[in-house]
Amino acid sequence: TIRSGEEAAAYLRALRAVLVAIGVSDCKMQEGSMRCDVNVSVRPRGQSHLGVRTEIKNLNSFAFVEKAISYEIERHCQLLEQGEPVVMETRRFEPAVGKTFPLRSKERVSDYRFLLEPDLPVLSVHKSEIERIRGTLPELPRARAARLSRTYGIAQQDAAVLVSDAALAEYFEAVAACTRAPGIALHMILTDLLRLQAEEHFTTTVLPERLGELADLLVEGVINSTTAKKLLLRLTEGDFSPVQVIEREDLAQVRDEATLCAVVEGVLAENLRAVKDYCHGKKAAMRALQGQAMAKTRGRADPVRLERILTERLEAIRETEESI
Repeated sequence: TIRSGEEAAAYLRALRAVLVAIGVSDCKMQEGSMRCDVNVSVRPRGQSHLGVRTEIKNLNSFAFVEKAISYEIERHCQLLEQGEPVVMETRRFEPAVGKTFPLRSKERVSDYRFLLEPDLPVLSVHKSEIERIRGTLPELPRARAARLSRTYGIAQQDAAVLVSDAALAEYFEAVAACTRAPGIALHMILTDLLRLQAEEHFTTTVLPERLGELADLLVEGVINSTTAKKLLLRLTEGDFSPVQVIEREDLAQVRDEATLCAVVEGVLAENLRAVKDYCHGKKAAMRALQGQAMAKTRGRADPVRLERILTERLEAIRETEESI
């Protein structure tokens, strides 16, 4: 039994992933390739029989399914708590207001057309035929998620996101074949590329080998995450070699300790008030100073080394003040 809008949406996403994987449909809900009707009924806690149900027609978004069911459950509960009956009817969902409204009444259960069709003969399928067809099926989403998790050491939750869209899973595997850092590549795909998606199904102009190259440069410390994000965004607008751009525009990460120490000393000298705030226990001043230091390096400083050097220098100043 599905007990919430969230569960219903999760079930439909899993169903769509299977249908797309076996080639039944592209399941583009915005184009009508997949639609959903939902039936909702509630029951008081402790009772076994569900109450009167209502039907919501032609939902064309998983988000709408979740919102419509959640609203309808709440509406049923409010009616019952007020001692009013739930009317058996078909309703429509209005996304703009997040509410359902009546379409037509359903006076009897038979109005739902849950009836046997007398003209359809019994269909018997031999077990051998079922096994033959099963042998032709491609890798299904659940099995693919388990394989991705096992092969690349990624979290099961992330693997589930990948297989929810066949194109997304295929893109990740293409990128993983081009990089020594599939985990970092996955993070860039899920946090950066997906954020740019306007379509229901995953699509990108970034070549797998380019994203794989960025992941390698990041894990090797050639660039930091800020620069990687900027380059990835630029790759969505046109193809280029990240290595060549890094060299031409001097985007390589600043890791030299002496250089970073000089940057830190300059920032501290220019921000004495923030230094005093830190010494008086205001830890937020640390973030402000770190931001100033990153700005001086045009966002290229190694954040880990910069934070360590800045912390060590601030703590030394604070201990000196306390000893006076």
